[in-house]
Amino acid sequence: SSVGARVSGVEGTIAAARGRVRACYQAEVNRNPEAKGRVSYTISITPSGQVGSVSATASELPSSVAACVQAALSSLRFDAPEGGASAVVRGSYSFVSQTAPTKKLLGRVA
Repeated sequence: SSVGARVSGVEGTIAAARGRVRACYQAEVNRNPEAKGRVSYTISITPSGQVGSVSATASELPSSVAACVQAALSSLRFDAPEGGASAVVRGSYSFVSQTAPTKKLLGRVA
């Protein structure tokens, strides 16, 4: 969600970071296959569309994942907010465990 001046294309800009954000989570999964949780973020956008600041906090995940997401979002470039004002964007990423239980299929082959 955005607060302050309207910024067009926010969803697309955030989506552009998806691969880098996923890599942050994947690095944790490599250490802990059961890793799951949420990273919430707040991005302050300057009147020129640059990222002024980013804060990210993790729930159920190590702070290293939040720090990695924060770094990934810090490099984004947004469209300039309307009216020459600054804006704030808040959102979150949810990550689920990649270790789904496997099911054995039992049956007869005719």
